[in-house]
Amino acid sequence: MEEDEFELNYRKCLNYGHTIGHAIETLSNYKIPHGQAVIIGMVIVNKIAEKRGILNEEDYELTRKLALELLGKSIIRKISLKGLLDLLKKDKKTKGHTVDLVVISKLGTTKFLKTEVNEEFVKEIEEIIKEQF
Repeated sequence: MEEDEFELNYRKCLNYGHTIGHAIETLSNYKIPHGQAVIIGMVIVNKIAEKRGILNEEDYELTRKLALELLGKSIIRKISLKGLLDLLKKDKKTKGHTVDLVVISKLGTTKFLKTEVNEEFVKEIEEIIKEQF
């Protein structure tokens, strides 16, 4: 914590899954608890990384399988994502119209993926939820 007090480097990695997870937690009216929402966020950012060629399919499938085992039955598909864009724009990690998503490039290795926070990004999240959960 002292080495990166202002989250300029290593501590930013602790945000893995949180940007999208916090929004899902809020949209569910906290029916999806924080930990489960973050796990959902992790699956989503892992899929984004896999789609962009950052994470290989094998590692994505392994992390997804483990995440779904932790989640058990989730109500994510029943949650309305109306308002998701506004929540993502208000997230403390969003700067202007972009956010540095914490993704994994291989197991144990994180990297930052600068992503535009816009309608296209929200549609991508919606599609991932439909396909992966």
